[in-house]
Amino acid sequence: MAWVIVKRSDFKWETGKPHRYKTDTGAFRTFCDACGTSLTYETDRRPDEIDITAGSLDHPENFPPTKDVYPEEKLPWVDLIDRTIPMSADTLWGSKEGQKGV
Repeated sequence: MAWVIVKRSDFKWETGKPHRYKTDTGAFRTFCDACGTSLTYETDRRPDEIDITAGSLDHPENFPPTKDVYPEEKLPWVDLIDRTIPMSADTLWGSKEGQKGV
């Protein structure tokens, strides 16, 4: 799944509020009550950021990928952005523990 990461201070819902729930890892996820689309992911490990699912945006083409996260878990047909420097979640956020489902 592709994510767009933005500063929480730069993000707001334009209409309505999605359903929000706390995961087993303590993160918060939101989804659309009408269709079930996954919308956002928030964690206290990155308190100033919110992750938005690219597929839920009106124009996801405006947000091309810039990093590969968990490249070792990619499907065989997925092309990585930079094949010379693998980017793991450990590189971005420290330990992979607590990042399940991201």
